[in-house]
Amino acid sequence: MIRIDQATDYQRCTNPWTFDRIEVTGSRFTGPATGTHLRADFDRPSEPGAISLLGTCCCEFPGGANLTGLSSVAAEILGSGGFYGMRSGRRLNL
Repeated sequence: MIRIDQATDYQRCTNPWTFDRIEVTGSRFTGPATGTHLRADFDRPSEPGAISLLGTCCCEFPGGANLTGLSSVAAEILGSGGFYGMRSGRRLNL
């Protein structure tokens, strides 16, 4: 997921689908993990969160952004890690 004004011609070719609005939903961690076991992140205290990413972005997939990149952007905006995913998006035909 790359903003269209920052994308090079090569990046526009490798990320051919453009979206101008992406809705992100998920849960943001509010406390530390309760242990070191495999499901420790699922037991962490969290609160729900939702954001809208506005502005035209080039995405790698026709269904939307790569979820790894999307969760990194959402964690940066909301200020903490968590589980984030794409709820919906509006694709442009450019």
